[in-house]
Amino acid sequence: MTALLGPPWTPVSDPRAVLFADPPVTSACTALAVGVPAAGLLERVPSANGIHKVAVDLAGACAADAFVYRGAIQTRSGLWLWPFPVDRVEVWKIDRPLSRREFALVVQRLDRALRGASRASARRTLERALATLRRPWPDMSGHQVDSALEMLAVAIRDIPSSAAFRTAAATQLAQVTAGVAERSALGAAAARGVGYTFRPVERELASRIGRNGMHFITDEFGRRSARFSREARRIIGRGTEQGLGYREIASDLQHAMQGAALGRDLSYYQSVASAVVAQARSYGTMLGYEAAGVQYYMWVSVLDERTCDPCRWLHGQVFPVDDPLTTMDRALRNPDPEAAANAMPWYRVVGDNIHVQARGQPLGPAVAQIQQRGFGVADRVGQYRPFMSTRDGGGAMMPPAHARCRCETEPVLV
Repeated sequence: MTALLGPPWTPVSDPRAVLFADPPVTSACTALAVGVPAAGLLERVPSANGIHKVAVDLAGACAADAFVYRGAIQTRSGLWLWPFPVDRVEVWKIDRPLSRREFALVVQRLDRALRGASRASARRTLERALATLRRPWPDMSGHQVDSALEMLAVAIRDIPSSAAFRTAAATQLAQVTAGVAERSALGAAAARGVGYTFRPVERELASRIGRNGMHFITDEFGRRSARFSREARRIIGRGTEQGLGYREIASDLQHAMQGAALGRDLSYYQSVASAVVAQARSYGTMLGYEAAGVQYYMWVSVLDERTCDPCRWLHGQVFPVDDPLTTMDRALRNPDPEAAANAMPWYRVVGDNIHVQARGQPLGPAVAQIQQRGFGVADRVGQYRPFMSTRDGGGAMMPPAHARCRCETEPVLV
């Protein structure tokens, strides 16, 4: 029996042992959900109508078996146990890469899982930190206020170091990216009539793409702590000027800290999920091209109104398959998790120029000049004058070119 416990969702082999250690308090006998234990994902479904299609989509998107669950039990600690799988959708054969719809589905569910894991971890941290807010703020010196606020900001920064969050989020990212990479590799090879077996070392490297994505999330909590520090100083200064007591100031600080630690930054988590899934898909596709004997591939952009100028400039460019594989393999084997993030830096438009910019680094070289913008117009590529090749500029040679990049690749047959 494959049960799920969470959030964050963890496979459970013995539900009775869970309920013995954490007794039940309530149940939802008619509740329905679809889960993928191998990916640690679960999605509630309002009714039985269409539930099988949801299971098929989820199994295909995650490249793993999906289960339909009926009935859930809430435990004393607040977790939910789904112990009753009533149907199973098995993945027997993967013969095509992820479609755009499936890609969006994976990103959406991974984003939801990451936000769920962060909120659970943040609540535990807040329970300890909020107790320190009731201080005599109006009577404290500037140095004392700074020291107290730094302690509270550290609590927010420490959220991603929580073992529960780190394990849940890293597992989600690693499992999903490994599955996406394997499916993409199999699909790219099968398109040329070539069978392909994903090797353990390749699965491990694909998983590392996901684990490296944790550093983007770590940065997000660092930014939240910095925002909280600025907002807290404003709240204390305003409260002191208005003659508020420490209880009123503490109440305002508590509200601000909850927002900083528990804020559902949907846009950021979607960007992280999209980036790691896109990189895993591209990495797997390159492995499939290599297995099929494809030597070159072409960058293909969507070219609708939302497509940015860097992706329009990259559209139609042809690259050797060996180049990104060599770069990615070297970066993924590097023990520094920043190496993979900066292996093929994203692009940034400054004025009329397209620059390369590694994460957290100064602006890199200009690789092209925008002579006619295509952004905002469908089916128009735009006009761009290159200053140097993408390889010489050090930018991305395979998608993603930026956060939420929708670009794909196609093999070039020579």
